[in-house]
Amino acid sequence: MAGLLVQQVPLCRRIFVLKSPRRLKSISAATRELLAHGENALVDYKRKPEGVSQEDFVSFANSADGGIILIGVNEVEGPMGEQVGEVVGCDVSDSTMLAVTNKALSCVPPVAIEIYVENLSATPFLKVAVPASASKPHCTTKGIYCQRDGSRNRPLQPGELLKLFLDSESAAFAARFAAAADSISSEVGALESSLAGHIERMSDTLGWSDQKLDDTESLLDDIKMEISEVIKLQRDSALRFKAIFNQDGRSDPLKERARRNLKASIVQQASEDERILEHISSGKNVELTLRGEAAEFLSRDDVREILQDSVDEAREAFEQKRYTTYVGVPEDFDEHSIASMAELIERGGEVAVGVKARLMGANWLGLITHDDVPVGVAAIKKPAKSYRERVFVSAGYLAKDACKSELGWIYLDEAHRRKGKMASLLAELWECVGDARVFATTRVSNEAMVAILKKLGFAKFGGDFPSRLNESEMLSLYVVGYPGSED
Repeated sequence: MAGLLVQQVPLCRRIFVLKSPRRLKSISAATRELLAHGENALVDYKRKPEGVSQEDFVSFANSADGGIILIGVNEVEGPMGEQVGEVVGCDVSDSTMLAVTNKALSCVPPVAIEIYVENLSATPFLKVAVPASASKPHCTTKGIYCQRDGSRNRPLQPGELLKLFLDSESAAFAARFAAAADSISSEVGALESSLAGHIERMSDTLGWSDQKLDDTESLLDDIKMEISEVIKLQRDSALRFKAIFNQDGRSDPLKERARRNLKASIVQQASEDERILEHISSGKNVELTLRGEAAEFLSRDDVREILQDSVDEAREAFEQKRYTTYVGVPEDFDEHSIASMAELIERGGEVAVGVKARLMGANWLGLITHDDVPVGVAAIKKPAKSYRERVFVSAGYLAKDACKSELGWIYLDEAHRRKGKMASLLAELWECVGDARVFATTRVSNEAMVAILKKLGFAKFGGDFPSRLNESEMLSLYVVGYPGSED
């Protein structure tokens, strides 16, 4: 198969220049206002510099008004029971400010910040201003998109994220479109003038025919010649338009549409017939009949590139069709499926005995199969009261705080991970939960599961605690639908 056609485009880099922080001997009036009203949509307190995370910068940068992070400040209860900020101070050395700055610059794209040092004559602390970004949306290096919501950082929903992308790109697109339109308009004007001249000459020739009927043969020859000139001009116009779009790497919308349609057709056929997929993948000759826009705008190299790009997408689509997810109450599953789920759970090492009986007592069960072979399981279960209370007490809360439902028994065979299948199953399972309060536990080191739980709306609840099955592993408690859970 031919190599990829690579189009080089200018590389743009955004460079951030770090300014020296402003230093104040006392606390500014603006900062005193921030301390007097507690944490809210515009201000966040951090006891130590280490407590500042990428999510804090991303949340304020993605918000409409930006925000302020006060480092070296605790939130305490004021004399009237209100929440206020108490200055406890922190390290304000250059190394600390550089560490904070590096966290902001490591966001994607980097977040611009300004750092102030205040109260130098007493208990110094840092004030970090995060303006609303013009290049939003921003995310962490782990791909987490957040926005400030009250006094907390909240993950963005798909619709909110799409709106940020559209708002950010619309202005840039309008500028690029205006520049392209100016260039094309001048070319179109010249083409219109040329066409108008030919049409006018044809009109004159036709008008002349009313008076010169005896010279019909000569007249038809003249008309034929004019029509040939118009056809040639039309072809020349098409070539000129192609040159205009190719200038400075500008893409031709008709060519791009032809590429998309041809690729979609190849992917659909290859994903439905494995023989076609393997034939394309092998690099053997492929015979394609191009029609319409594909035949007019696509070159042989374009088609080779489209074939190569289609292979991975078609293979992924073919592979996805081999998976099936099932969600229902325990009575919806036959004995073989229950036994398969029990085997998967035991393989994950989460439950020692009585798995089948516990499965039959769950609220909802979820199963993933690959070629009809069970490979993954998850459930909304009803844990025993003693277990629920022990988990919440271990996390630092009272037994009465315990939720009655748990998201658990989550296991997926190693060969089928990192394909988004468990996330899809949990999302489908989650539709059955409604507004119920649910908790889940996961290993602190399991970053993938933590990301999935946060996407489902879970928030961390309390402190980490050791696993009873393996005391060297620390667990975290996550809760959804319960006031008091933290970001």
